[in-house]
Order: sequence, then C-alpha cells, then structure tokens
Amino acid sequence: MHLAFLSLLAFAQTPPVIEAEGLEWSWEAQQHRRYYIETETQLPLFMWFVADRNKQARVAAFQVRTVLDCVATDPMGKKGWYLDCLVDDVGLRAASLQGDTGLLPPILEEMDAKLTGATIKIRLKNDGRVVQMEMADQDQLNRRVSQMNENLRLVMARVVAGFDLQLPPKGVARDGAWAQYQNMLLQAPSTQGRTGASEVVHGISKAEGSKVSLASSGRGMISSGEETASGPLNMYDTRYEGVALFDVESGMLKERIWTVIGEPTASSQIATGAAGILYGQRGVLQYLAPNEMVEVGETVETGLPGATVTALQQWVPLGEPAGSVHEAAK
Repeated sequence: MHLAFLSLLAFAQTPPVIEAEGLEWSWEAQQHRRYYIETETQLPLFMWFVADRNKQARVAAFQVRTVLDCVATDPMGKKGWYLDCLVDDVGLRAASLQGDTGLLPPILEEMDAKLTGATIKIRLKNDGRVVQMEMADQDQLNRRVSQMNENLRLVMARVVAGFDLQLPPKGVARDGAWAQYQNMLLQAPSTQGRTGASEVVHGISKAEGSKVSLASSGRGMISSGEETASGPLNMYDTRYEGVALFDVESGMLKERIWTVIGEPTASSQIATGAAGILYGQRGVLQYLAPNEMVEVGETVETGLPGATVTALQQWVPLGEPAGSVHEAAK
C-alpha cells in the first residue's frame, strides 16, 4: 500500500458541489468493526516518552501503526455510541533528540506491551465527531505511573483523531460544504498544549452508488504547551488537508488520509532563526474486512526523518513496508 499524499490532497482544494444523503454512522449493539491506522507526528521541540524505573527519552518524531477492533457497547441515546476499541496489535517507531540516542528501545518495548491488548473507550456521535477518548483500566498508583498513562493516551489520541470527521447535519449535504470546529487533528500531543480557534470545511468530491468521497481543508492555531507570563511561548499557524471515503449503505467511514502542517507565528520564540516545517502530522485510516490481515511492523528506535544514519534504522514514510494491509490466504 503506497500512499500518494500530495496527489490525493489536491482534491481537497476545491470540492465541487455534490448533494448526498445518509452520511451518518450506523451501529448495532455489539457490532464489531476493525480499522488499520497509521499516524506520524513530527514535533517542533520534543515530547517525553517515559517508562518504569525512571527510563525516559526526548522524542522528536514518532509513528504508530495499529489495528483497532471497535465494538459498540451502549448507545448515547439516539445521538451516537460508546465504543470499546481493542488494540489488536501495534508497532511504534520513534526518533529521539541526539543526546538521547539509544535510550528509546526499552521504553518503546514497554509502551508496546502496555498498548497491545489495551482498550480505548471512545464516544462517537452519529455525525462523526469524537467527543471523548480515554484509555481503560489504567492504574494511578503514583505520579510516575500517571505520567506514563497520560503519555500513552497522548500517543493513541493521534490514532483516534482519525475518526473525528464531522458529517453534514442530519446526514444530508445540500449546499456542497459544511464546517467542523475544534477538530482533534488540529491539536498537539501535549498535556499543556492549547488549541485556539480552528475550522475545517468538508465537502463532497464524488458520489457513486453508496460510496461518497469527501475532501477537506482547514486551519487552526495551536500551542505546544510552553507558557510565559504573557501567554504561550510558541504558537503554530496550522493547516489541514484530507480526503475520506464514507459508505452510506453500511453507515461507516471506510478510508481517510490527512496531512497537518504547522509553522510558528512571527511572535513565537522558535521562529527566530528557524525555517521550514516545524510541526506536522500525517495519517491513514482504513477499514478492514474480515479476511484482511495486517503487518504493523516492528517497534524500534529510528533516526530522524531525512537523516542519514548507520547504527539506527532509517525513518520509514507512512504507507511503506513497515506496515501493510493484505488479504489473508483462504
């Protein structure tokens, strides 16, 4: 599965005006749906990855490749469903800052072990909005354990964010486009990071039978969490573009691909002497049929994106062999 992000995202620029109905999630009690999700986050500074016995490392970029088996447990009245999403398998790849090279392997292995078989609880509205996500059954023994649990939640929030795609009111698109505010994809993986005003505009680019293709673009302001007396130390002007495929017959999201790029504002401290893209997220979500199997790839420390390394494995772009979807042999 090779993903041509730029060509796909070109469709998000000017979606034509196409009408469609039935754009709502539909679940039945105890119904299962499996998804393969890849996400990649490149940070402007760093994020702490932590583990037991005081192991920690500063991470500049990380990828998650995972399979979620989501089951509808209880309805949210008539507005949505409570989902329990089991982490069937997960592969983590991360790159540290230079001074922490070599510290990540035991941390990543522990994170992998804790995530595999874990349950993520999600509240998903019928209109596609994710209104809550949390990791189930996590101990809160002490501050260190709480920090580790929050670390796992932040990492998996980048995965769950792929579901947060608001559909048109009452599932009916008449005017060609509709807006979503406070999209999860326009948030930073930080306990202190703040999300300012954000808006994503969704539209229909194609409708053929039960399959409806969506194209989206948007913008938001986020901070990475560092604060001063006058406000956030660094703010990022963040742009979103994405495409998706929704099946109105089965009432579910089939595929989604997205890119988020953030550049520091002129008043940000990090903007001084900095150039290029300093914050980025990319991701892929794909529904898995019962006969589809997935190789999520190994959990491993890598070099930074674009870096030439010798002792570490190179960074593998999303969609390449570190994770792949294939039909199981019958």
